[in-house]
Amino acid sequence: MSVREILDCLERIKDVAALAAIDGEIDDERMSFVTGFQLPENRRQVAYIRPVGHQVEDSEVIRFFSPCRVLKKGLWSGLSKDEAIKLLKMNEGVYMARFGLMSFDKQDLVVASADYLLNTLDPEELRAGLFFVCLAADGYERQCGGGDNF
Repeated sequence: MSVREILDCLERIKDVAALAAIDGEIDDERMSFVTGFQLPENRRQVAYIRPVGHQVEDSEVIRFFSPCRVLKKGLWSGLSKDEAIKLLKMNEGVYMARFGLMSFDKQDLVVASADYLLNTLDPEELRAGLFFVCLAADGYERQCGGGDNF
C-alpha cells in the first residue's frame, strides 16, 4: 500500500470511530489510528488500528491491537519457552482476540489483536473489537505481572 492509501484507510477508520464516540488520532509515525480505552476497575489500555496491506474482495483488512508486554529485541529475547507456551494456552481463553508477537524498529511486543474488514466495519463492531483486544491485553498484564503499563 502507498502512504496515501494507508492514510486514506486511517481516515475511514477515524470516521467510524467518531460515529462510535471513540476519540483517537492518526499517528503518522506508526501509521495507525490510536486511542485509549477505559476498562473495568479504573484500568486503561491503549489500542491501535491499522491496515495490514491485504484485501478480501474489495475490502481492506485492518488489525486492531493492544500491546501488553515489551520484549528485548530479537527472536524470543525476554520470552522463555514456558512463557511462550503459557501465551499459546491463554489464546484458548480469550474471545474475539488472539495473542501474538509484533516486531517494530525499536522493540518487540506481546499484543492482543484481531482482524476486521474495513468495508463492513460499523461503529458497534469497532467498539466491541477495541474492547475485546484491550480486555485480552489487560488480562495478560494482570496474569503476567505487568501492572497497567499500556
